[in-house]
Amino acid sequence: MFSGRIGRSLLCFHLAFSTGIGLGTLEAVGLIPHEWAIGAGKHGVLLGVNLYRLLLCTAAFFLPLAVPRYRLGRAEGMS
Repeated sequence: MFSGRIGRSLLCFHLAFSTGIGLGTLEAVGLIPHEWAIGAGKHGVLLGVNLYRLLLCTAAFFLPLAVPRYRLGRAEGMS
């Protein structure tokens, strides 16, 4: 969503992707604490995990851009 509009490196993609995969795996095996639940419904933990995953993946994507050495512009071969 952001990669076409801003300069980025492959590290941006890999950090965001790894964060999402990691949280998804933890949720699938039931290792996410119930304190992450949003609401008291049946799917409160799932909603909480998805919201926190969105925030963490977005932060992980922009993290390398805060370090000038990783601000490479458009990576070749990626659209």
